[in-house]
Amino acid sequence: MKKLTLILSAVLFVFGALLASAFVMNNFAPSPVTAAKDHSVDQGWAENELSLLSFETSSKIAGSQGTVRLKGSKPNRQETIRVELRKSLFGPKWQVVEYSASLVEEDSPEDARP
Repeated sequence: MKKLTLILSAVLFVFGALLASAFVMNNFAPSPVTAAKDHSVDQGWAENELSLLSFETSSKIAGSQGTVRLKGSKPNRQETIRVELRKSLFGPKWQVVEYSASLVEEDSPEDARP
């Protein structure tokens, strides 16, 4: 009976440690928005040129996924940036899965008709 109690205690301890680790990793990890902005800075954007349009995250048993949309503004162009991210359950940070940027089409005054 002592062996069973010892084994059960060890299993519960390991399970509790994993739950505590997951809690700490999820609550103290950088946000997906921060990870997306950092990756955009690595792609050549300055921090002050980026603004958040939207972000969505979803959590599952195996981890989380997220999509962040940013607007990049430079004097000669504006782009919509889309960053797909994922984070494993015990992963310390968000990882970029896909990065795409597309030009924002602006209507020029010459194209407007009365």
